[in-house]
Amino acid sequence: MLCERRCVLLHGRQCRRSLGDTIKDQLAFYSREHLDASLRHVTNLLKLTEQQLAARRRELARVEVKEPKTGIVAHSDKMQAVLDLVHRVARVDSTVMLTGESGVGKEVLSRLIHDESTRGCIRSLPSTVRRYPKR
Repeated sequence: MLCERRCVLLHGRQCRRSLGDTIKDQLAFYSREHLDASLRHVTNLLKLTEQQLAARRRELARVEVKEPKTGIVAHSDKMQAVLDLVHRVARVDSTVMLTGESGVGKEVLSRLIHDESTRGCIRSLPSTVRRYPKR
């Protein structure tokens, strides 16, 4: 009884000696043997996961990805033709006007033309020309 009062005062809970059979089943979980076995199991799982990760990294290192230098991904033949035209136009020292609907990537293509041209080292200022209806 004295131990129980002392434990409640010190720890805010009852002593396990006073709890007796109510926690006896759970105490086995905290035994050194059980904790060591759990730690070995988790360590083995971690080693296995690290091996799988290392194998995956080796596999990914072997994969060659052909990313375009332009930053534009184009799979269709028509877009490939547009990019080919952009590369050819960039070699010519001339003014270029891109037309098209809103949101089709005119500014992206103009930046690509500028970056690949001889003027690529000079800052580019994109401009927008809006068409106004006739009066």
